[in-house]
Amino acid sequence: MALLRGLLVLSLSCLQGPCSVFSPASAMEPLSQQIVIGPSQEKLSPLSFLKLVNQEPDGKTDPKAASGDCNEAPAPEQTRRLAKAMMAFTTDLFSQVAQSSTHPNLVLSPLSVALALSHLALGAQNRTLQRLQKVLHADSGPCLPHLLSRLCQDLGPGAFRMAARMYLQKGFPIKEDFLAQSERLFGAKPINLMGKKGDDLANINNWVKEATEGKIEDFLSEMADDTVLLLLNVIHFQGFWKNKFDPSLTQRGTFHLDGQFTVPVDMMQARMYPLRWTLLEQPSIQVAHFPFKNNMSFVVIVPTSFEWNVSQVLANLSWDILQQPLLWERPTKVQLPKLHLKYQLDLVATLSQLGLQELFQNPDLSGISDESLVVSSVQHQSTLELSEAGVEAAAATSLAMSRMSLSTFSVNRPFLFFILEDTTSLPLFVGSVRNPNPGPGMQALMLLLWTGALLGSGSCQNNAGSPEGSPDHETTAGSVEEEDPFFKVPVNKLAAAVSNFGYDLYRVKSSTSPTANVLLSPLSVATALSALSLGAEQRTESSIHRALYYDLITNPDIHGTYKELLASVTAPQKNLKTASRIVFEKKLRIKSSFVAPLEKSYGTRPRVLTGNSRMDLQEINNWVQAQTKGKIARSTRDLPSEISILLLGVAYFKGQWVTKFDPKKTSLQDFHLDEERTVRVPMMSEPTAVLRYGLDSDLNCKIAQLPLTGSMSIIFFLPLKVTQNLTMIEESLTSEFVHDIDRELKTVQAVLSVPKLKLSYEGEVTKSLQDMKLQSLFDSPDFSKITGKSIKLTQVEHRAGFEWNEDGAGTTPSAELQPARLTFPLDYHLNQPFIFVLRDTDTGALLFIGKILDPRGT
Repeated sequence: MALLRGLLVLSLSCLQGPCSVFSPASAMEPLSQQIVIGPSQEKLSPLSFLKLVNQEPDGKTDPKAASGDCNEAPAPEQTRRLAKAMMAFTTDLFSQVAQSSTHPNLVLSPLSVALALSHLALGAQNRTLQRLQKVLHADSGPCLPHLLSRLCQDLGPGAFRMAARMYLQKGFPIKEDFLAQSERLFGAKPINLMGKKGDDLANINNWVKEATEGKIEDFLSEMADDTVLLLLNVIHFQGFWKNKFDPSLTQRGTFHLDGQFTVPVDMMQARMYPLRWTLLEQPSIQVAHFPFKNNMSFVVIVPTSFEWNVSQVLANLSWDILQQPLLWERPTKVQLPKLHLKYQLDLVATLSQLGLQELFQNPDLSGISDESLVVSSVQHQSTLELSEAGVEAAAATSLAMSRMSLSTFSVNRPFLFFILEDTTSLPLFVGSVRNPNPGPGMQALMLLLWTGALLGSGSCQNNAGSPEGSPDHETTAGSVEEEDPFFKVPVNKLAAAVSNFGYDLYRVKSSTSPTANVLLSPLSVATALSALSLGAEQRTESSIHRALYYDLITNPDIHGTYKELLASVTAPQKNLKTASRIVFEKKLRIKSSFVAPLEKSYGTRPRVLTGNSRMDLQEINNWVQAQTKGKIARSTRDLPSEISILLLGVAYFKGQWVTKFDPKKTSLQDFHLDEERTVRVPMMSEPTAVLRYGLDSDLNCKIAQLPLTGSMSIIFFLPLKVTQNLTMIEESLTSEFVHDIDRELKTVQAVLSVPKLKLSYEGEVTKSLQDMKLQSLFDSPDFSKITGKSIKLTQVEHRAGFEWNEDGAGTTPSAELQPARLTFPLDYHLNQPFIFVLRDTDTGALLFIGKILDPRGT
């Protein structure tokens, strides 16, 4: 839930001459008579507070009459222009405030300020009116207050509400036209001041307190003796998340102030949050829309670099950028800090720098009164509360979202935010957060590794400065690609995209097999899909490319780069056998323009079925045997009776450790299936193993990496408790996270035990792909680049084999591996359910991934 309140005060004082005397007999109207636009039972929040003071007249003009056209409902184009104008004003205002402020966090309501200025514009004349319109970027002339008032009244009912009040010295000569328009447009009726400063301040502050539901108290501490008029408008926004955050998942997390310092914060978390977000190159920022009910959004803007200022970011962040459609909504692992911000400032200097000096010197406000008035102060206060509360999404939506591809968006570094109305992108609030927890001292992010903070092999220390050097798995794909030179290499960037598809596929497959082992070689499936995209027209090609994350990379020759990737990961020294094939229905005529690039980039030719199911199955089995050197058994499963397109991905790997295990030390040991059940399995052991190790306190797991020959490695994720669900670990897996692990793990010596393993998988991943937004390939795709006949994907088969035993290239660790000295013993025993990732070190490609719940089973 987001709860925002703010207060704006414009004070006008006498230019010269005596001011009117307050009448002690005049009394305040009761608080129950406040004017509310929206549900009367609910109070409101950011508050524009306009304070006017009597002056000697200095030339009188007739009050301007509103144009009759102003009363008409605004056309969509007028509304669009007004929203763009408000965004431009927001950029100007907030940039100026941020430039002069020394506070780490800012929040204000540009809409509240704009409403106050437009209310003032009702009584402004000549040059003063022109100045106001220019600063507000308004081209609507005298209709500005009418348009802005109408726009505010049409904002999401129940979430946004507006109220207004006018405090008036008894006998002050205010013009009836101004009073009438103030009430009609802003709901502001005149209320008499009592004439006793203490009582007037108390009554005004009580109204503010009630209007802000107790969040803003004692706002005014003094009021000038010559005060004659105060105009107040209150804006209240209470946004309930469309998809709420589960309070039970909120936990203490780390917010990175910069590259060196961190502070602890309460982080709201969601494992699969339906989020629209993207990465923009100019400026280099991530933008995410967190939807509220009633067509409002909390828009977060996270610069990818710590070196940024508000003016630079906002200068390139136009209304059009925020209004443009973002990437498709995808389930995303989200971390968002709980916030409670409060900010108060005087806006006189800011508004003067924006071009409104005249308001504070000699304005023409003759539409308010024939008395000469001048603005003497502008005070603004806003508060923001961000918490978990929201409205749960429908069950059907949640189910559908849980099957889409997963990504990560973590707000764990300085950011900007807007509260926007979705239809027009009208900004209600804007703010920046550089330190959400400025109270406690900053924690330096220091690599004090292996100095004793590891309290034991099973300890769970949760701090950014922990000696574990816990990988920063909050970093999103976009920021890593921008900052890490590794991902600037085209083949590595492509490998990261394809691997992220692989992690998505694994998550979907694992979710449908919660009590069984899972073994996949996603690269072989990705290769088949990528090859198939050669024959797809734009609509279908885009669907495949989105699933493979090709839309997030810029590569004019994806298929040529894929050829390089395949050549790298299937080099003879890597011991990986992988192949993909496209099989078409019988008698299909295939265009040569599809066959040639397929063979060139993917080294395969399409196969057309004969129609004899026994012969076709035999031919496919022979192909699998040939591609895997006989390591994958022949399938006895019948082919589907009706095949249009069949994709086949096969892979086999037998790992060879850089340092082999001694077979004499292998013995039957307990493997804990859960707290109560154990099984005996062959366990390879090494009491002085050299490995790379770390503890991730966020995921509550110990991570170890063992090197294999051929620039390959296996990374193990072992939960701290046998009862721990593996889901959170699974949801964290991305190419970027695993790459960070590879950089951050530290070489240690440990007592190691690893079960011998021999697994195989044969089956379909058809349903998994359908659940990953690829259903259109099975319904009505456009493969007209392959054939003139209408064809569609029928089935996707996957066969995989994987094993490791004691075999290795040597008997002693490499001299390059120098383990850190530890003051305590370190054990790493894979004797309970775990996840493993086989990764090509050269490219970062995910080759195999497995969930091992029982090492005995397939």
